[in-house]
Amino acid sequence: MKEYTLFQDENRSMLPTDVNASVYTGEMTFENRVQPNDRLGIMVYNQLSGSGEMNTMLNTQGKRESQGLLVTKEGTIRLPLTGNIKVIGLTEDEAARKLMKSYSQYLRNSYVTVDIMNQRLIILGEVQNPGVVPVTNGTMNLIEALARSGDLTDYAERRGILILRGDLRNPEVRTIDLTQMSHMKLSSLYLKPNDIVYVQP
Repeated sequence: MKEYTLFQDENRSMLPTDVNASVYTGEMTFENRVQPNDRLGIMVYNQLSGSGEMNTMLNTQGKRESQGLLVTKEGTIRLPLTGNIKVIGLTEDEAARKLMKSYSQYLRNSYVTVDIMNQRLIILGEVQNPGVVPVTNGTMNLIEALARSGDLTDYAERRGILILRGDLRNPEVRTIDLTQMSHMKLSSLYLKPNDIVYVQP
């Protein structure tokens, strides 16, 4: 079985990872921030003069995560009228407010929405449907991610589910035990976009 197990590390403990209350609270209130290579779906509306109707001035949204505006390595996007605008490190709401302020120079009553379109998780290992799971609510918990992957297989190691987060050369690795409520209460089941969930065999 060891030959088929990924992400092995002799120095890592397989005991469930405890998460303190402050870290858990931060993960509950987590908001994703724009990073280079994100794709942003942006809608710009303008109120027509003399009426309450809103007219769509710009729509970069699509149904696929490959659509939308690509954030450059410098953390900018290029839009009509406003040109290059730096959005790196901003939440969706903060980016929308910044774009509204920029468009207010050109449009009388502008309204802007921003959506990070390529938020996703990677689910590997002993699940029915491994692959990429889109995150539509900004965050997702482990139970929902496993449910979207068709649940665990009969061969899944339910006491040692790994979550890899951050820099892949030196990732933060958490171990989750789903068999004991006492262990689950001490851990955090909240996931962030770009997390890798690996269900060991």
